[in-house]
Amino acid sequence: MSKRSTILIAIFVIAIVVTSGAYIVSQRLSTENHEAISVEPVNGSNFDGHLISYDNLTAAQQSAFLDALNEDGLVEVDDDVDTSVWIEYDAVRYRGDLFRVYVAVGD
Repeated sequence: MSKRSTILIAIFVIAIVVTSGAYIVSQRLSTENHEAISVEPVNGSNFDGHLISYDNLTAAQQSAFLDALNEDGLVEVDDDVDTSVWIEYDAVRYRGDLFRVYVAVGD
């Protein structure tokens, strides 16, 4: 094999490695959306919005809700938790009280 062929093959291999690495990094960055929630009580007598019962949440959503209820501030949720329910509904009814759930998305 000539020196020129060796150089061209080396350039080709390097280009593939760099392109593959860039693709993997870009995919990882684009799929890493960290979501967190916080829960605050709502004054039920003045509330006029869409409610969802705690019992209608999935087990993962219930767990995340309780974690956030027991914490002061944002609590990161697992990737398997569908946070769209807290965007779709204005509040969660839990043990007779109303709670608003705020969703934060970041990286």
